[in-house]
Amino acid sequence: MRRGFTMSADGEKQQITKVTEEKLAAGEDVVAWTVGTKLDDTAADTKVVVFRQGSTLAGFSSFNIAAVTRGDKFEQPTAVIEAQEAKLG
Repeated sequence: MRRGFTMSADGEKQQITKVTEEKLAAGEDVVAWTVGTKLDDTAADTKVVVFRQGSTLAGFSSFNIAAVTRGDKFEQPTAVIEAQEAKLG
């Protein structure tokens, strides 16, 4: 049984296998997810975060190629997110 849904990116169809909410502290409001995808027989996760600071929205996505090739999990790039949050004050 197939689960999730299919999307197309640059003409390639990918299966979205999961969307998992993550807890993250950033800005005044924040949402974050891990999005699981499958293309052919290769599964991969992408981390997504969007936060608001005042009237500014900042959004990031991250993909760890080394983790995908090893089948490892990886965390949100919090150092990058914190640096961007500091710039927005």
